[in-house]
Amino acid sequence: MIGAGEYKYPVTIQQPATADAARNAFGRIPETDTDDWTTYITPVRARWSESGGKEVNLLKRVNADITLVLGLRSSPETRAITRRMRVRTEFGKATRYINILDVVGTQDNGGEVTLHCQENRD
Repeated sequence: MIGAGEYKYPVTIQQPATADAARNAFGRIPETDTDDWTTYITPVRARWSESGGKEVNLLKRVNADITLVLGLRSSPETRAITRRMRVRTEFGKATRYINILDVVGTQDNGGEVTLHCQENRD
């Protein structure tokens, strides 16, 4: 059984506004182009944990990737989340956009949907 206090972080799930939204060379829709995204679920409470990360120093610039695991209560809406969507959340005054790498638990009628995510911090 999942405790109610674990789900304390509000997040918004966004989806591409159109099927042909502009994608970058890596296949992702740029985070700053908010016109290319629409809200799918808002807000939903999530369980949040960091599962690792890495830093890469390229051309005198450090890029950091943080791997996150988000747990959402299972519902018809959360079970329909796909890897094409993203997570938007606010920490203080900062807005963070997090790419969804994998979705686990979409066939379950109860319990939790787990999102394996990655956030790029330049």
